[in-house]
Amino acid sequence: GGSNYRMCLKVDDSGAEGQDAAEVFVKVVVNVDTKGKYKLLSYEASDCGEEEGASTAVDFGILLRLL
Repeated sequence: GGSNYRMCLKVDDSGAEGQDAAEVFVKVVVNVDTKGKYKLLSYEASDCGEEEGASTAVDFGILLRLL
């Protein structure tokens, strides 16, 4: 039960020592159940943030609860 949310996240990778930093986008699906618990259902690398009109604003409180 609950609701599923699809989000496009921008992830900045500072890179390992001696490597350049990289910016990647990840498409995720998160379920919020009727008790307010969050569950990460799926994730995959994507170019979703490069689409016209795409927004990468994320509620980091939600992400922290997922971790």
